[in-house]
Amino acid sequence: MTEDSLNKAAVVTGASTGIGQATVRALRAEGWTVFAVARRAERLAALEAETGAVGIPADITEDDDVARLLARVTEAGGVGRSSTSPAGPGC
Repeated sequence: MTEDSLNKAAVVTGASTGIGQATVRALRAEGWTVFAVARRAERLAALEAETGAVGIPADITEDDDVARLLARVTEAGGVGRSSTSPAGPGC
């Protein structure tokens, strides 16, 4: 990741549907690097193919999944700015 792309990187939770999915599409359209996070791996894969976002299947209520998410984002160089879309129960 370049310094410029680091400043335009976001983690979006609840990315498989609704506002989270729309946020991923909007940020990618603006050239952001997006780590799209949701429990539904098949929907993330489709969103990843459509937008070029980095899909990370994870349940953010599970500590192990959050640790894996953090490791994956850190491996990629982290984020300078972060935009999140809160995932609620059933997302």
